[in-house]
Amino acid sequence: MQDEKRVTIMVTGETGCGKSNSGCAFLQNEEAFEKDSRPDSKTFETIAKSNVIDDYTRYFIDTQGLESTDNKDAFYIQQMIEFLKKWTLGVNAFFIVINSQQPRFTSSIQTMIQIINDFFNEPNFWMQTGVIFTRCYNIPGRKPLYDEQMLKTQYRQKIIDLIHTFEGCENLQLQMPCFFVDSAEWMDDEKTKNEYTRIFSFAQKHDPVPTQKMKIASPDYKEKEEEIINNVLVSEEYQGTGKDKKKILHYEDQKRYKIVNWQNQVYYTNPETIRKWDDTICTKVEEEKETRASMESESVFVTVKEKGGFWQHVAHLLTLTIASNGNREYQKYDHKDVTIFYKEMKRQRITDPDGNVSYTNWVEARNWVEHQTKK
Repeated sequence: MQDEKRVTIMVTGETGCGKSNSGCAFLQNEEAFEKDSRPDSKTFETIAKSNVIDDYTRYFIDTQGLESTDNKDAFYIQQMIEFLKKWTLGVNAFFIVINSQQPRFTSSIQTMIQIINDFFNEPNFWMQTGVIFTRCYNIPGRKPLYDEQMLKTQYRQKIIDLIHTFEGCENLQLQMPCFFVDSAEWMDDEKTKNEYTRIFSFAQKHDPVPTQKMKIASPDYKEKEEEIINNVLVSEEYQGTGKDKKKILHYEDQKRYKIVNWQNQVYYTNPETIRKWDDTICTKVEEEKETRASMESESVFVTVKEKGGFWQHVAHLLTLTIASNGNREYQKYDHKDVTIFYKEMKRQRITDPDGNVSYTNWVEARNWVEHQTKK
């Protein structure tokens, strides 16, 4: 098998766009694939078929159509990835298949191109990419039932502009050749035969791109990142009243996913509970004390009697009371008796679970008396 000459192409496109018919035409075997011209796509999994033509083994990888009627796009994309990871021959060329009768650049097609970009994760892969426009009907003597010039310029340019928005692809000089086929008539329509010859030649000149290291991607989103949110207050409740009042807080640790879709819009999934617990805040009662004092005092004088002569009399002239016998008597300040009455007052400072503070009235806890003498 080392000397085998082979060419592998891979196609993708919306459901019913003509991928399977293109496979039959490329392999020149009308029974290679079931036809997908009906609205309900018949390609339910990524498959590869082959045929030997002119000493070349041609491989055609047909993928599931996006927007399939069974709503299993995510499953099909995953299956495609698993298939390509096991594919050992690589891909020489990749083709976007478009129905020329409905040439709309839909969000499904844009998403598909973005997914393929993430799959291969190699900007130069787009240098090996072309566009196959199917259902290009040619009736002899009549104008073609499709606008080749519009498809080749406007539609092709929209694809190129989108690819230029991808990281690492901004400056790619893309050729993006276009091919116009009527795959259902490949055996009789000469123009279609020539186009498939061109398709083969385009693929043949490129080396195969390996697929075993493709990145995992989803049709629903570009990125998905798990986030853990701790200490989420879910609800609260109160129990009891007054000093017995308490507040119970119900917490959770939660898990959610941050999703970036293919339009770079960010949204989050609903959180999932991974742990629950409660925290209780009780009413806090603190005692405050205060000492109050009142004081009564009394000055004490003593009476002093002295015997003395004239000079002593003069010395105490202002304070003496002269006795009849010549003795002197006067009052002298000796000390002060102080009586202090103490009261210890107390009250309660009450802080409820919400931080509101209130106080009880002051009440007397105890009292006592102290006597002091000051000279």
